[in-house]
Amino acid sequence: MSTTNDIMVIEPEHWALRDIAQKINDTTQTAEGQARLAVQSAMAAGDLLTQAKSYVAHGQWNEWLLANCAVAPRTAQAYMQLFKKVPTLEDSKARRVADLPLRQAIKAIATVSEAPPSSRDSGIRTAARSDADKVIAVFQKSASGLRDSARRIGLVRELNAKQVAALRSKLLAALDALDTLQAASVSNEAKAVTV
Repeated sequence: MSTTNDIMVIEPEHWALRDIAQKINDTTQTAEGQARLAVQSAMAAGDLLTQAKSYVAHGQWNEWLLANCAVAPRTAQAYMQLFKKVPTLEDSKARRVADLPLRQAIKAIATVSEAPPSSRDSGIRTAARSDADKVIAVFQKSASGLRDSARRIGLVRELNAKQVAALRSKLLAALDALDTLQAASVSNEAKAVTV
């Protein structure tokens, strides 16, 4: 080997070294590509896990996951967080996270707070939250009335016509309130789409 201006020149008898250098470059690129692919695959898994979780009954997620999937609950949670948080990042930060090895990407998004709503859609989100609060309140009131009815039926066994009418009236009022909230929600969604 000889050096010219601090650049190493490989003599013909060391061509094997050139082949090794090429293999090093190829395998390094493959490793870096697989690291990126790992984050992309984890995000795709997070999407699928999020979809599956929406179908599983409340409180049954870990049980379903352990019975049906080969992923640990904590890993599944990390993948779902990647799926949810990376798209909310600025483009440069999202690219940086996507280029990290998987464990580092998970750590990186763990320190990222939820993106604040933009000024353009903050009114829509606030309206949606207040509608959700109204729905919850109506459901809680309805559930309370139903629990009260069940208690009365269990204790008394027979309700007089006046009590049945009062309970029916409360239930119908709750259903009307839910219908009103649903109509308002549909209207707000239509407005959000046109904005």
